[in-house]
Amino acid sequence: MANSMTRRQWAGLRWALATGLFLSALGALAKPAWSALPANSIFFRQIRGGFGDNLGFDTGIKTADYACGIAGVAALGGDINEDDDGDIIYAFAYQQNGTWWTKADFRSHRGDHETWDLTLICSRRSITAIGGPGSSSVPLFLKTYTNRGDNVDYDTGYSTSSYVCGIVGYEALDGDINENGSGTILRMYMYPSLGRWRIRADFRTHHDDENWGRIDVLCARTSVATVGTPSTWSSKDIFLKEYFGLASNGFFNTGISGSGFVCGVVGMEAYDGDIEEHGKGDIIQVYAYRQSGTWRIRTDFRTHNDHENWNIKLLCVKSGPASWQAPLPLACNS
Repeated sequence: MANSMTRRQWAGLRWALATGLFLSALGALAKPAWSALPANSIFFRQIRGGFGDNLGFDTGIKTADYACGIAGVAALGGDINEDDDGDIIYAFAYQQNGTWWTKADFRSHRGDHETWDLTLICSRRSITAIGGPGSSSVPLFLKTYTNRGDNVDYDTGYSTSSYVCGIVGYEALDGDINENGSGTILRMYMYPSLGRWRIRADFRTHHDDENWGRIDVLCARTSVATVGTPSTWSSKDIFLKEYFGLASNGFFNTGISGSGFVCGVVGMEAYDGDIEEHGKGDIIQVYAYRQSGTWRIRTDFRTHNDHENWNIKLLCVKSGPASWQAPLPLACNS
């Protein structure tokens, strides 16, 4: 009969149906997990164009809508002041007159004062408490610690099983930069110890040791965040990834997708370097940037003789919940 099928045709049909079902199931498994955070709830944005040192800059971002911090810095074209004591470095966001402002400075002199580029990280107030953890329905919080002294190693008391944390603002005051020989230039990061997050902060000084007058911490509940390599298949949206032994004057390719994630630096350590105190140059550059489809990390401190290495903590958020926004236009504010 014309409508009858041979045994071979029936076998072919069964194989085709089975293959289609398998591929359909595989496609379902390959789809990225749903996001735990609302769409467009976090953004990263650069402030660039060379605003001067020690100047406040009004971002225009409303404090009623967002909580903001710093997730990348570049202090360019300055002459490091190694003479006596003074405020060494600061970069932070603060609230003033209903908007978020930024302030940044490195101790410089002889009329060669650096200019700054910064990376902002801002999260909606609907998902971010300020001052400490909010209700269980609020997954992020921003908290400022003040007057922590020198060589900080502070136990925040926040559980590593409950939170993932990083530093998004800092202020090292009243220290005398040690330009002699090699050593650890800068420590500024959080780390887990005995099940709790600790703050580590220090700058290479002598004679007069600095006081860490301000350290801003951003923490995310582990319901939305984890430590490890970013993955679009994860049910988490926020990832803290550590990198060790990055180079001086480095441009490190993380391999993390530039379209799948948005990233910024929330911890750093520059070690085994000899600070270059002579003349003018770029002082510090630590930030994440996109190039050729992946996220890269820029690492450099102004050194000579012995050039530093770097350890970096990178915070990445899935695209969708997070976005990378166009740089802010520069305005002269004080």
